[in-house]
Amino acid sequence: KISRAAQMKSLSGLILLVVLLPGGKATFQVPTLQVMLHRNGVAEIQRVVNPILIKTVTETAIPDQSFSFAGIHVALTDIQITEFSLGQQTVANVPPSYIVIESTNMTAQATMAWRYTDGAIDIRGNATDVMTKMSLAIELAIASVDHHLDLGLVTCSVSIGDLDIKLPGSSSFYEDLVKLLNDPITDLFQSEIATEIKTMSNALISKYLTKLPIQFNVTVASATVQINYGLVTYSNLHGLTGKKYGNNHFSGGGSPYETSTLDLDVGAYDSLGVVGYFSPPVTANYSVRMHYKQRSEVKFLGKTIGGLEMHNPGMCWPEYHTDYTDVTRLDVGAYYSLELLYQSGCGGGHVDLTICVNSTSDCSTLSPLHLFALPTSYGIPVAVYPDRIVASSAFQVFYETETSPNNATVYPLPNALPLDFNASSDMIVFYVEEFTFNSALRAFADAGLFDVHATNSDIPPSLRGFFQFNTSFFKPYIPSLYDKYPNMAMAIDTAPNADPLLRILPSPTGILAGVSFALNVSVLNAKNESIPAFGLILNITATGLAQVNGTNITADLQVETLNVSLGWTKIDVNQTSIEKVTSLLNSLVKLIAMPAINYRLKEGIPIPVLEGVSVVNPRISYYVGYIGITAAFKINV
Repeated sequence: KISRAAQMKSLSGLILLVVLLPGGKATFQVPTLQVMLHRNGVAEIQRVVNPILIKTVTETAIPDQSFSFAGIHVALTDIQITEFSLGQQTVANVPPSYIVIESTNMTAQATMAWRYTDGAIDIRGNATDVMTKMSLAIELAIASVDHHLDLGLVTCSVSIGDLDIKLPGSSSFYEDLVKLLNDPITDLFQSEIATEIKTMSNALISKYLTKLPIQFNVTVASATVQINYGLVTYSNLHGLTGKKYGNNHFSGGGSPYETSTLDLDVGAYDSLGVVGYFSPPVTANYSVRMHYKQRSEVKFLGKTIGGLEMHNPGMCWPEYHTDYTDVTRLDVGAYYSLELLYQSGCGGGHVDLTICVNSTSDCSTLSPLHLFALPTSYGIPVAVYPDRIVASSAFQVFYETETSPNNATVYPLPNALPLDFNASSDMIVFYVEEFTFNSALRAFADAGLFDVHATNSDIPPSLRGFFQFNTSFFKPYIPSLYDKYPNMAMAIDTAPNADPLLRILPSPTGILAGVSFALNVSVLNAKNESIPAFGLILNITATGLAQVNGTNITADLQVETLNVSLGWTKIDVNQTSIEKVTSLLNSLVKLIAMPAINYRLKEGIPIPVLEGVSVVNPRISYYVGYIGITAAFKINV
């Protein structure tokens, strides 16, 4: 559902986010996927959207018009915009939640039929309307609402600087007619073009945003796993954070300070400096009221109220003040920076902040439900910075039930572009935390994709001359197996006996994976019945690199170490036999098991882009606990 304040946004900003940033249901708060769209990506979005915009304007159906006054009646029919040029277009990111798109020096041309009557004269003809010095201004708001990306059109306006109405004649009558028509026709085109752009934007929202899934299924082999891209949520316990100082000069060593409400008593000569975000519970007009004793100031929406007295260390007189910020429209789900500085005097002090809705009288104390700490490792679901737009998602893969992998560490993702970001060619960055990969491995394991049941018939014919599941083949390795079950067929069953664990480390290591398998060996009697013989524990470590295949993140691993131990046995298996089997299994893991695991890994995890968007020239960087994928993208239309 699109919020009312976010009834739509526009073109460049719309596809810019619709194409790349998903919404969904988040069940935990720490982002495991961070998508950063650099403003370079806007050029690709403009390449796709601008022709749609031009086509929309030139196909605008403008209704017939009529004007009557002082016995004069003018009717305009068959009004059609035939040409439209966007001129110079700029896109600016306005923190924390806005994108402003402006086009200047636009031009347009239209044709129309006209008829003039005044009781004595009845004249009709055709005219051409030439519009120049036009401008378009669109303001978009971006928010996270119910874990979904929400876009709203704050303003959309069109202005026509000059309108030249070309009529077939040049007499004073036609000059007077042009003067008569100029203002209403200017207003008409400004209104109709803006309305059509809004309608087109709503159509794009409906077409693309509603297709962003909360969860979607991916079939891997015969199993179906679910992927959740939900935008992150927050703990309501996080408030404003900063420092508390033992003097009222904000100097010296400050101690960490956090508060989840802003109704504070402050000790003598103490001072506070706290910063954070306010997130409106509903879209409305808000102001901040600050009531304080001694001296205090608040910075909100780029403006400052109150004031400090850094020159006066005493401040022993009680002074009470009440100040208000300007009333400003704020959108639900957006995050607005808030900073409080407070100085107390010799008798201590007090300060409280309240939020006022629609006026300076309907005010209530800021609650922890709508205060969020800064800095924080939790990240903001959607935030706009001057050079990028950031969306933080709870990116998880699971099978049947939403189960997190055991022993998986979640590392905080950076809020900045990578150092090797190329501002001339790169457009987008995906930071993916190793939790996501571990959740995929856990899902694959839960779905049984790493489970293997094999008999001699499963060995490829090309390998049967070198290896067989038969006690005769295993006689040199485990003589006691052959002694008890001579020349009998065998079967093996393997499955992970713990969650596979993947670590991401800086280059050259890249990916370090560890998995422990239980390998159970049985012999098959004449009736093909399974008789348990012994079981082994295989602990495998592997290294490798991630890859981007199309729009999927994949990996390719190579075995580094294999340790084998005896899990259980019903025959005599000594250490010598274990060492011989380890050598055999090492070859089998490299020749058979690891290729099979890599085959599963090549199924990959989809990068969150919509159909029709391709990732171009991706490169992967490795950090402690996460990878960064930097790329350009192309929208295929």
